[in-house]
Amino acid sequence: MELLKYAGFGSVTLFLGYLTKKILEPIFKKCLDFRLEKAKIHEKSIMDMQATVFSKKLEIESIKLNRALPSLEKINLLISNHRMMFNTYICACVNNFGFLKEREKERFDIDREIIEEIYKISIYLPEEMRIILNRIRRMISCSWKDPKVIFEAIRKSTFYNDEVSKRGCELYTKHHECFYEMVYKYCSMENRNIDYSKILEKYNISLEYDIRKEELLDAFINFYLLFPEYSTREERDFIQKKTLKNN
Repeated sequence: MELLKYAGFGSVTLFLGYLTKKILEPIFKKCLDFRLEKAKIHEKSIMDMQATVFSKKLEIESIKLNRALPSLEKINLLISNHRMMFNTYICACVNNFGFLKEREKERFDIDREIIEEIYKISIYLPEEMRIILNRIRRMISCSWKDPKVIFEAIRKSTFYNDEVSKRGCELYTKHHECFYEMVYKYCSMENRNIDYSKILEKYNISLEYDIRKEELLDAFINFYLLFPEYSTREERDFIQKKTLKNN
């Protein structure tokens, strides 16, 4: 206090002003510049990261558009063509009609083409899409039997012709509809993760298929009409034991 009186308040004020201007201000400025530079670096890092993520998403969407989508469109056309022929086939089976041999050749051609398209794009698809496509491919790969053979199997079973026809078309359609929904989700640009397994559950399509766990009518149709060439002897014995009228 005595020092302040001796030096005078004016001199002290000048001294503090000098101290602030020459020492404190440069330090404060350097600190502020450092913080601004740090903030710029952090912001640039975030922007670079966002740009990388966006670029990756763009790359993925480009793959979908240029590689996967054309094959998915062709696969859908092949499934639609097979589905129309299958409806004619099942009609022939339940009504004991004849069935042109040319249809089997057309089925074989569709089978060959759909296998080629699936192989092209399988590495770009999620597991669940590969599962539903493989199930559809199996249906298409199964050769069509003489409708008279299927008609006799239905006649000897506990089921009616019209319920076999109706349910057969429904089981085929649910696979096609499941494929539609997965393609729609796959091609959409949603930011959230898509749980494709929920779509399989929605259409009651199991990851591990066992014909013996199906409803009897469904099991009968799968064995005789949809997946006849993929059934085991045990499954055959099971179906015949459970569905024959005499048992």
